[in-house]
Amino acid sequence: MNRIVIILLSFIFLSPVEAQYANNEQQRVRLQMIVRDAESFSPLENSQVFINRVFYGITDSTGTFSVLLGVNDTVECRLLGYRPALFVLSDSLSGRDFMAGIYLNTDTVRIGEVIIVPRLVNLKSDIFRAPEPVSREMENARANLALSAYQAKASQGKLGDPLTNYEVIKMQQRTQAYEKGQIPSSAVVAVSPFMIVPALYLLMNGLPPGPMPMKPDITEEELLQIHKKYLELQGTRK
Repeated sequence: MNRIVIILLSFIFLSPVEAQYANNEQQRVRLQMIVRDAESFSPLENSQVFINRVFYGITDSTGTFSVLLGVNDTVECRLLGYRPALFVLSDSLSGRDFMAGIYLNTDTVRIGEVIIVPRLVNLKSDIFRAPEPVSREMENARANLALSAYQAKASQGKLGDPLTNYEVIKMQQRTQAYEKGQIPSSAVVAVSPFMIVPALYLLMNGLPPGPMPMKPDITEEELLQIHKKYLELQGTRK
């Protein structure tokens, strides 16, 4: 009777878990993308990729990146000097492997060489201006900063307050004497009863399949196809 009850309880707990896991696996797709400059069309290395506003990784030397996504996940690409690009994985897509070309536009204004020349009036006034008197508060502040820097430099590699260090060492010795011959408190591992259900699931169904490879495998033909689509869209917009 007890065995039947345990089996029924395991089935009740495991059925939603298995259904949820299968549903998540069906909804996840792989997105392979290349990040390029919108003007020069050169691949942008080390572009930051954010999934749902959380940093995920960077593009490689060829500007490509691969990631597993769920439906309605938000993907954002950022790079210093470029405007970020953001898109959402639509739930209307059919399939589990997609390609995307992301073209970033520059976000800086390029200017030529800037030459700064001081005016003669300002230059003379700065040279012949009398130095401002130093207040007593400023002198005290400088002295305190110099003293703090000297104390920090002189106390490198040394302990702090002797009384505090003695109390810490005494507490460590008391703990070691109390736990002598026993399992240290730092080595005690507790097992939660809620972990029994996932363990039973793994014993019954085995380990879940590993994730899809994250290394991009986009071919040159596919990259040319993405770039051709981008040029066609740019032509229709003009």
